[in-house]
Amino acid sequence: MDAGDAASGGRSTYEETLEKSALYDCNAVKDSRGDDEMRRLPERWRAKNRQRDASLR
Repeated sequence: MDAGDAASGGRSTYEETLEKSALYDCNAVKDSRGDDEMRRLPERWRAKNRQRDASLR
């Protein structure tokens, strides 16, 4: 890390870097959904909510 960048606020702190890397760490993910199933999730959610909304009317 360059001291000039850190002093000027151009780069994040080490703690922020660790927080960001933990956010995107997917090493513990097992049996994740495939791409096709992930794309269908919003469609399934909308269909489920449409049915619920129709029953409330």
